[in-house]
Amino acid sequence: MKTHLFLLFLALTFSMTTAFSQSQAEMNRTAQAELEKVDAQLNKTYRKLISENDSESNKRLRETQRAWLKFVELHLQYVFPLEEGQNPQEVYGSIYHLEYATLKKRLFTERVLQLSDQ
Repeated sequence: MKTHLFLLFLALTFSMTTAFSQSQAEMNRTAQAELEKVDAQLNKTYRKLISENDSESNKRLRETQRAWLKFVELHLQYVFPLEEGQNPQEVYGSIYHLEYATLKKRLFTERVLQLSDQ
């Protein structure tokens, strides 16, 4: 059930974010560009918090952010498991980059919202 919901989410996201792209390569580039925008927003939000906090709060925020980044890395490995030396495009096909960037974008967007609520 969880897998079906995730695939549905990816399909809906795929159709919304890449509606105007024609080829897989264009869709991959679009997804990567969208991820880069959200990554920049996350960095901006994080830097804003750092500038507003005292040193003890910043220490906790840095520790939290490092743990969150580790979570993102491990979650992506969980969703897209690979054996040592495997090529993800051979395992998941040409849509791999699109799916990977879409999921990472969603995680980054959620983190922006979390940090913005502080």
